Amino acid sequence: LAFWAWSQNRGTSDARIASPGTWQAIWYILGVVIIIPLGLFGVWFRRKLMWAAVIARKDLECAWFKSCTWIITHWRQLYGLSGQEKVALEKRVLKQNSEFIPAHWDARDTMNDT
Repeated sequence: LAFWAWSQNRGTSDARIASPGTWQAIWYILGVVIIIPLGLFGVWFRRKLMWAAVIARKDLECAWFKSCTWIITHWRQLYGLSGQEKVALEKRVLKQNSEFIPAHWDARDTMNDT
């Protein structure tokens, strides 16, 4: 495009006045020079954001699943726990739920928005 604009402008008698084709070519070149790096930066930023969301969900899901697995596999020992211990265990699971569920939603929304 730049060569075409230059060849069109070369034949004019007044070299100081650029033809409309020259301005159009300049806009095209500037658009490419600006849009491509911005697009690449957007892809890079999105990839980092998605990676952070998925890793956060993975870590919180691991802790949540370990607690649920422990409760399921050690259900007989739960009968021997005192009331305070049962309340503490329930609070722990509820705390892990309240941390994991929003992280899961964020990761899901990040993955589905692409």
